[in-house]
Amino acid sequence: MNNLLKKLAVLLVITFSAVFGYLYSQDFRPLVFKITEQKVAQMVENATPDKEDFKLLFCGTGSPSRNVHRAQPCTALVANGKLFLFDAGEGAIAKLMEYGAPVGALDTIFLTHLHSDHMSGVAEVLHNTALYGRRHQVDTLGPPGTQKLIEGFAMAYHDDLEERQRVLGAEKLDPGIVFSGAQDVLINKTEIKPLYKQDGLTISAFQIDHPDWPHAYGYKIEFNGKVIVISGDTRASDGIRTYAKGADILIHEALQADIFAHIGRQMDVQGASMSGDRFESIAAAHTTTIELAELSQQAQVKHLVITHLIPALPAIWLADRFFISGMDDIYDGKITIARDGQWMDVNGF
Repeated sequence: MNNLLKKLAVLLVITFSAVFGYLYSQDFRPLVFKITEQKVAQMVENATPDKEDFKLLFCGTGSPSRNVHRAQPCTALVANGKLFLFDAGEGAIAKLMEYGAPVGALDTIFLTHLHSDHMSGVAEVLHNTALYGRRHQVDTLGPPGTQKLIEGFAMAYHDDLEERQRVLGAEKLDPGIVFSGAQDVLINKTEIKPLYKQDGLTISAFQIDHPDWPHAYGYKIEFNGKVIVISGDTRASDGIRTYAKGADILIHEALQADIFAHIGRQMDVQGASMSGDRFESIAAAHTTTIELAELSQQAQVKHLVITHLIPALPAIWLADRFFISGMDDIYDGKITIARDGQWMDVNGF
């Protein structure tokens, strides 16, 4: 038996060496060039979306505790041949390019609030789109503090942009437009304010209820006879109840209370530096899955899409079923747990 194992081991080593030696001797440049050609062709094709497209891309469905399955918050809308972003957490530009978003058609970024996981990727979205050919201004609209945020990015990237302009040429990169277009938007609790209105597309902002953030917004999108509402971070909010009434799609955050409470207890049991009572404070600032089901039923939402999962469970069927357990007993509409990279054609609803 020992001799047989030794022979098998020698055979495996010889086989591996032969295969490795063969691969090492090959010229893979044609294959690499072909893959490169396909990537460039895809980038060019995605630069300008079809004017008839009306699609959503979930480019980040996690929360501050992102993982390989779920990046920090980012939702994209393609409509009227343009790209609109709602929040852009860490790594948003990488996710947008990975999933084939038409980044060259970026028009406006809407921020729900200024928590880091909702805006930490904005700088690289603006920076990279300019480096790869954007010559137009992109507006960044959000609560008070948005303009200061973008001005801070402009200061941080100043030397970078000056050097890149020298290398690329002034005709290829204008540092003045990279971080321009920021606007603070002030909304009171009783109004919904249109922020974008063009070619039949209207995007409006309204107040939601995210404790310790006096200015936190949800967004309502109206186009082609369809209504989409995006929640941002919020407790069960009167703003959502009012403005998502009868919506075709409600994109809303959710906290799975059972597992989140268990994580908090384990923090105390195992002596973690983050105590369990902090988890209670976090939970109080968000909407539980059961509260979300009740809200969606009250508002008669046609299709509920859950994003900003707390905690950000793996994107597998079993985790999805656990996350929404009990919701079907309350809400009789369709429920989808969004996944990073998921495209949704709104025209199909």
